[in-house]
Amino acid sequence: FELEASTAGNTNYSTLFKSTSTAFFHSALNPDTGYFYKVKAINLDNLPSNFTAEQSTYTKANIPGAVTFGTVNGNSIQVNWGQTNKPWTMYELWASTSNNISYGLIWNVAGSTTMTHTGLNANTTYYYKVRANNLSGEYTNYTAENSTHTLANAPGAITFTAITQSSITVSWGDTNTAGTIYSLESSSASNGSYNEIYNGFYPGAGFVNNPLESDTTYYYRVRTKNQDNIWTSYTAESSTHTLAKIPGPISFSGVTHKQVQVSWTQSNAPWTEYELQASTSNNVSYGVIWKGTGIGPITHQDIGQNTTFYYK
Repeated sequence: FELEASTAGNTNYSTLFKSTSTAFFHSALNPDTGYFYKVKAINLDNLPSNFTAEQSTYTKANIPGAVTFGTVNGNSIQVNWGQTNKPWTMYELWASTSNNISYGLIWNVAGSTTMTHTGLNANTTYYYKVRANNLSGEYTNYTAENSTHTLANAPGAITFTAITQSSITVSWGDTNTAGTIYSLESSSASNGSYNEIYNGFYPGAGFVNNPLESDTTYYYRVRTKNQDNIWTSYTAESSTHTLAKIPGPISFSGVTHKQVQVSWTQSNAPWTEYELQASTSNNVSYGVIWKGTGIGPITHQDIGQNTTFYYK
């Protein structure tokens, strides 16, 4: 018997084998390639018969190379795998958010070995595996599963609520999935030396920063990280001021027939501005007589003799 083979139907045949055997193992072939065969018999006088009808089959595709990852963002992952076959070999990329379960086909294409998976959730684990199929539709095994995490989204803008003399409630936009870690930092100087004051899950009602100094500017910024501990950029710096404390008790000195010296106890920072008001009627018709920093004494002068003055 004489066996001939070709990779193109009905053309370019070459002899593979001559023997009395009726089987031959054709090795060292290309993956996912069509091979065409025909055989004829030769008698003892070396006279050949006609060839059999041409028969063909396809080699299987090789398992794709290992899954790797390129550019990763908050909503997309570039998935790559090794090219192990012919340009026409079909690859199927499967993805899941659970380890080794609930996979879905996300891409099926010939030749290409890279795909950007878009529309993903931030800071989420995605698992991938790839398989190939040959021209006759036979599938290889899947590659080993590989996974990565999308980046976390940068937090939303900082806002402030419930500001008192000694506390500030700091909030920001929750832009990620549950379980994402946020880091809140504060400083008493714009773009100065920041210290972390909170590290944890999103605080739905905001984070209460206390105890703080009264009438003081505090600056804040926040960032978040994904499950690979890759941090986002910080939010824009945002600031607010604690409220001033109510001034301490008023006292008087230097009282004459034309003036009164008014003082009060310092209860705030040196830069806190105070407003002194006076009236000749208890709790009504007050007017501002002085505004500025400090605690006095402030001289209220050129006033009427033997008159009661009320101050606050």
